[in-house]
Amino acid sequence: MRFLVAIRHKTGKQWLCRTMKKQSDIPPRSVSYREAQHIAVLIPLQRYEDLAWITDLANRLQKDGKTCSILGFSEFGMDIPPQLNLTLLGPADLTWNFIPKGHAIKSFISVNFDLLLNLCADDTCLPLDYASIKAKAAFRIGRYNRVLSDGYGWMIKGELGNSTTLLTAIKHYLGKIQ
Repeated sequence: MRFLVAIRHKTGKQWLCRTMKKQSDIPPRSVSYREAQHIAVLIPLQRYEDLAWITDLANRLQKDGKTCSILGFSEFGMDIPPQLNLTLLGPADLTWNFIPKGHAIKSFISVNFDLLLNLCADDTCLPLDYASIKAKAAFRIGRYNRVLSDGYGWMIKGELGNSTTLLTAIKHYLGKIQ
């Protein structure tokens, strides 16, 4: 079973790399946090604590005057608070090679974002990597992945155990862009 999942994942990653080479809707540019008005946050949701954490993050962004759209991926269903602008993808929203399909992903990637933060801290989030590459974002930030480096404006490399650690690193470096 693991062997088949590995093949599906590898096929999805190859498809993503081919798609990335064709992607050039919006010319990339550096965007400071201060300049960004519409921010996309992509996050894997594994526990209800992750949902509480992303809700808190969205509230902080809104207090700063930012519009925030969240795309989450979860292996199981979750009850989403109605006030949270979150699109949740699950296994039913994926093709056999883990690429998202359907109206929800098409709607999300059609929006123009000033800043996109992919908070997936490891290589297991192919659906979120796809959304990150396909989204119309002026500036993309995420974890370092050599294969996907052409699709991002900025990548963070290091020991990133979870989304919180990655966001802390992103905030540190994003604050330095003027």
